[in-house]
Formats: sequence, C-alpha cells, structure tokens
Amino acid sequence: MIQVFKRKDISPVFFLVFIYLGVRLFAFTHVTPPSLLDNFELGLVFKWSWLSNLHVNWPILSNIIYFIVHVSFSFYLNYVINRERFFAKKSFLPALAYLLLSSWFPTTGVLSLAFVSNVCLFIAFSLVLQLYNLSKARGTCFSIGLWVGLACLAYFPAVLFVLLFVMLIFLLRPFVIQEILAYFIGLICVIYFAGAWFFLTGNLTKSLNQVYFHFALPLNLQSPMATLISSVVSISLFLYGAFLINQTGEQNSMAVRKKWNALFFYSLFALFVGLFSPIFPSYTWIVTITPFSILLSQAFQHKQEKFNNFTFFIFIIILLFTQWMFI
Repeated sequence: MIQVFKRKDISPVFFLVFIYLGVRLFAFTHVTPPSLLDNFELGLVFKWSWLSNLHVNWPILSNIIYFIVHVSFSFYLNYVINRERFFAKKSFLPALAYLLLSSWFPTTGVLSLAFVSNVCLFIAFSLVLQLYNLSKARGTCFSIGLWVGLACLAYFPAVLFVLLFVMLIFLLRPFVIQEILAYFIGLICVIYFAGAWFFLTGNLTKSLNQVYFHFALPLNLQSPMATLISSVVSISLFLYGAFLINQTGEQNSMAVRKKWNALFFYSLFALFVGLFSPIFPSYTWIVTITPFSILLSQAFQHKQEKFNNFTFFIFIIILLFTQWMFI
C-alpha cells in the first residue's frame, strides 16, 4: 500500500485525498467546541472574527475550507522536502505523514491564525534551506525576515523562531554581517508597515490596547487517554525514524546532512512553541506537527516494504481507534 505514495504519476494524489477524507471523518461529524479553540481567531494586535463565525455558524463549510487548505499546504511541504532531496527518492510520504498527524485531534485540523503563522514559518524555513547553494543571499535573508515577522504577528510565540533562523543561517552559510542585517531589516519592515497601517486607519490605539500574546501553559488535557496514545505512537515512530535516518545518514551529501540538522533544530523550537495553549493538544500544536511530520515520514522509508506497510496500517488503525473511542 505504501508503495503507491512513491509513484511518479497522479495516483498518489487521489490516494492521499481519499485517506485524508477517512481520517477527517470524525472531525466532519463532530464539530469542535469553541471552548477547545481558545482565541484561535486572535493575532498579536488584530482579530479575524470571521474565523470563529465560520466555525460556529457554518461548520460543514468550514470543514471543507480546512480540508482544501490543509491538503494544499501538505503538497507544498512535500514539494519542498523533495526539492531539497531529504530522501533518496521523491515521494508523497511527507505529505501523508503531515495529514495523518494533523488529523489526529480535531483541534489541530482547523484554520486558525496559529496555522497561518505555521505556514509563514515553513515558507521561511524553505527559503533557509536554499541558502546553502546561493552565492549572494541578502535578498533571501530579507525575505526570511519578512515571513518570520508575519508569523509573529499572527501568533506571537513564534517570536522564539527569530533566534532559530539566525542559528540556521549560521549553520548553512558562512558568517556575512550584511545577510544578518538584511534578515533583521525584514523583521523590522513587518513591524513598521503593520504599525503604519493601523496608524493610517486610525486603529493604532485600539490595536495596542488589545495585544494578545498567546502565552498560556498547557494545564489541561483535551483527552488524557487520546493524548497518551498519540504521544506514545508519535515518540515510537520518531525513534524508529531516527534509527532509519542514522542508518542512511552517511550516504547523504554534506548539504543534505546540514539540512537534516536544520530540520532537527526547527522541530525542537516548534515543540516548545506549540505548547502555548491552556488546553493540550490545541490548534497551536500544528506548529509542532509540521516539522515532526517530516521526521516521522522517515518511518515509512524502510528498505523492506513489508515494514513500511505494517507501520502504515498500524498507525491508521490506532489513529481511528483513538478518535472514535477516546476523543
């Protein structure tokens, strides 16, 4: 079965959509209570009220929109991973892993400002991965700063990624002061233009009075048993994937090894940033799922297909069982 996602024709796309429909069936039939989506429509200094109105008043339409957006983003994530040659052969396995993990809990499958921030962060990460092959990278570093700045406006805990991307630039390129300055200028430009917009529209004072930092500790579990099962399965797959990465690591070029290291640091920061929600796991966990899905997709890359098929079917069975029995 897993071999289907390694084909080079259009069939993996249809199978991916079909499987995603199956694992999203629970979310389609069970509307996520607003209490589990604490302020998911709030950015740092703005609010998208239409997100909450859409979710409460038109749940079917909102699920369709979320479905299209998440599938589209999974294709982009898959494209980046294949473009940067993280794996020896191109496949749709990173997209598959992302869609499966993001569907485990209904809260991680909603369109929120944390998801918008997540998209901005991954675009910035995709630009960072290109730095290794560039002779001059000031323009790219500026663009990275812009995307990170937008991510912070949508979900402020993403400000911790400001330091991460400085580290990644140092990891993938020699130190060039102009490139670091270009990165910070990109960040400042976002703040400047956001402030200018609110000032020109007469909403500067109002926006400053409704600043929302999203800093909240995960003191409550959405479903203790489901959280425990998903954590055990995810950690097991991560360790299994890390074992497979270690086996094939020496076969990779220096560039690919550095990119794997960049992904590892990205995952560490995302693991911390995704926890900021009073209920865990919540919509903010999508920030963590994105890099982790790439790491966990390695669990489907064993040299023997029977192991890949076994991992895939066990994962699907546990996911569906957890959704319908404990959430």
